[in-house]
Amino acid sequence: TRVGLRWEQTAATLADGVTPLQPFAELNWWHGPGSHRMVFDGDVVTEALPANRGELRLGARGDVAKDVSVWLTLGAEIGGQDYVRGSAQVGVKTRW
Repeated sequence: TRVGLRWEQTAATLADGVTPLQPFAELNWWHGPGSHRMVFDGDVVTEALPANRGELRLGARGDVAKDVSVWLTLGAEIGGQDYVRGSAQVGVKTRW
């Protein structure tokens, strides 16, 4: 289960169809089972997670050309049992 808030700065699309960089922020609360377990070809993979954890994500997205957009997201999660996790994502999307 996830409950969260997202703020996003909207920007007007320019005459050439390009949307400038738009910053955003997310604040989430995650609740779920204490661990996850998957099996791949007989190999067991487990990840111990706290039942409750908070997440903050900051980032931006926008167009660098009419058919190409980019985004960057930095995030951090904290929870019980000294759980701390950081993440970073960078992406490029092209349309044709």
